[in-house]
Amino acid sequence: MAVLFDLDGTLCGVEKSRKEILSRCIEKCGLPEISREEYLDAHDYVSQNFKIETRFPIFKAVFRNKGFDDMTKVMELSSLYRSMVLKNLYLFQDAIKVLENIKDDKILVTNGPDLIQREKTRFLNLNRHFNCIVTSGEVGFAKPNPHILKYAKKKSNSTPTIYIGNSIEHDIVCANRYGIKSILKTNNEKTYSRDIEPDYSIKQLIELKKIPEIPFKN
Repeated sequence: MAVLFDLDGTLCGVEKSRKEILSRCIEKCGLPEISREEYLDAHDYVSQNFKIETRFPIFKAVFRNKGFDDMTKVMELSSLYRSMVLKNLYLFQDAIKVLENIKDDKILVTNGPDLIQREKTRFLNLNRHFNCIVTSGEVGFAKPNPHILKYAKKKSNSTPTIYIGNSIEHDIVCANRYGIKSILKTNNEKTYSRDIEPDYSIKQLIELKKIPEIPFKN
C-alpha cells in the first residue's frame, strides 16, 4: 500500500510568488512580457503531450506563440527562472516529520519537467523519504490524466490508496479518475469546486494524522 503526495504547493512553496519571479526574470533577459497564465497554459499542454527535462520547451511554446524566435534569450530565461525558483524554495512545516512517520510506502507524483522536479527534491532533501518519485516530464503525460498514477503503481510495485495535493483541477480530479481517495491541502485558500470535492481537506500536513486511511508510526 502507498500514500501518494504532490510536490509544489503540497510539500513545498516559494518565498516570493512565482508570478513575481517570472516577471523579474523576463525583464532581466530583455524578453517581451508574458503572463503567469500564459506560462501555465503552455506548461499544461507540453506536460500532457511530451517528455521534457527542463522548462525550455514550455517557454519556447509561449514565445513562439507570440512570434518571438530568439531562442538564445529564451534558453537564458529558462536557466535563470530555474535558479531563482530553486533559490526561493522551502519545505512546509512538519513535512519531514509527517513523511518519516507514515508506515506505508510513499510515492511522489508531480507535474513538471523531470530534471527540474528531481532537482527540487534533492535540494529539499526529500529523496530518502520516498520509495518512488514520478514526474510528468518522465512519462510524457500529466495529472489529471490517471495514467500517471498507473505508471506510479507499476514503477513502485505498490498499490496507491490515497493522494494528497493542493490542486482540485490536477490532484483531486486525478485521484477521482483513478479511483482512490483524495486529500486537498488548502494552504488556507478557498479552493473548493461545487462539482469536484476531495474526500478530506487539511490546512497543514500534520492534520494527516487524523486521516484513518493513513497509518502513522506514532
